[in-house]
Amino acid sequence: MSTTREPPQPAWSSGDLRRCTARSCLGPNVTSIHRSVLLLATGPSRFSVFHTAGFFPLYVSTTDEDAAALFNQSASGIWFPVDHFWDLPFVDFAADLIALDVAPFVSNRTMLSEVLTETVRMLAQLGVLFLLGGEEFPNLALEQLGAAKQLEPGAMRQSFVRKLGLVPDLPTCPNCGMTPMMGQRHQRPSPQNLCQAWVQPDYLSIFDPEVRGKFEASSESWELQRLRLWHRPNVLDSREEVKNWVKKVSTSDRAWYNDNYVSSEPNKREWRFSQLITEGKVKRLLDAGAGSCTLEGTLRRQRLLSKLDVYLAFGAYDCSMLRICAERGALSFQQNWLKQMPICASCKFDLIFQVEGLHHNKDVEAHGLFLQNMLSHLACGGLLYVQDGFGPWVEMFHQALTSQHDYKVKVKQQLKDDFYIHRLC
Repeated sequence: MSTTREPPQPAWSSGDLRRCTARSCLGPNVTSIHRSVLLLATGPSRFSVFHTAGFFPLYVSTTDEDAAALFNQSASGIWFPVDHFWDLPFVDFAADLIALDVAPFVSNRTMLSEVLTETVRMLAQLGVLFLLGGEEFPNLALEQLGAAKQLEPGAMRQSFVRKLGLVPDLPTCPNCGMTPMMGQRHQRPSPQNLCQAWVQPDYLSIFDPEVRGKFEASSESWELQRLRLWHRPNVLDSREEVKNWVKKVSTSDRAWYNDNYVSSEPNKREWRFSQLITEGKVKRLLDAGAGSCTLEGTLRRQRLLSKLDVYLAFGAYDCSMLRICAERGALSFQQNWLKQMPICASCKFDLIFQVEGLHHNKDVEAHGLFLQNMLSHLACGGLLYVQDGFGPWVEMFHQALTSQHDYKVKVKQQLKDDFYIHRLC
């Protein structure tokens, strides 16, 4: 078996992370199980190590230009302006690893404090944070932040490990600390409003020795074992004293919930495009309305993720759904598809996949906004596939489709409740 941690490496400066090419150079705190990686404000170049086997990286850039440069290097990502980094669309404990370049924030002490607090909120229990840039300033800021209470020094210079559980004398963040899809953050994480992500008492981290010890070196990869071995109760109480979507659904129909949302063998039944990936016809995929990341799990099991240059996922009912993604080692961000996407303007996808979500669009105008946002990121010759149960949405969607004139498309239907929309250029 082994999840034995790799022997310690010599201390390194933060710049060495950019030159690292193997998991072993990340230090002993990063195990074979650590998978999901958020790279925050790290510039236009990708980090080679996080594109090796077993990692699932997502970049959050500060400019459209950086996001485009990364996309052209086959790196998945989104972008927000610097002053938005205190409010990122990821759930609590979203990422196993986070690399944050503090250089864009060091000139504004308050902003840096807010960004560091937000970063720790998104870091998994026993996850590892790497700080880049400003070699001395971040440590000084950390000492003055409530966020520092949740961290302990890592084995490598400028690295930190997220502690298990709640720390004393720090209130919990309301509403799982993340902006709701249709609303705004309840409070800004200023020095006067420091808080920590809620952790339910029976939470069991995938990196806890009790769980980690169940992983075995075998023909089944660490990534596939991750789908099976994460602790299912972790997502039932993702918000303090609030009954979340997962709690409601798992109570009302346990079998359906287990099969469709937390299965050890995720299977997106509506997915029918594996051959296009195998043949190299789809290299960039956008999962619109990813939910609990079942499609990502399906592609992981089919060993197709490595054949994609870019895979990006967004959208869920609430935090508890996104927490399923996090437990599985996948990354998905929260986004209202009726609003402009945080994706670089020139970033185009070969396939945009959406199922079981369009009935939430209440009128023709809403369907039109959805189409505008999706088609603007669909490549020439690319396919937008949508499907939902037959209902009023079909006629409204058809009206929106025929009335939009910004993009030339070819449409066909195989069933009453699906549309294959090819963009023509």
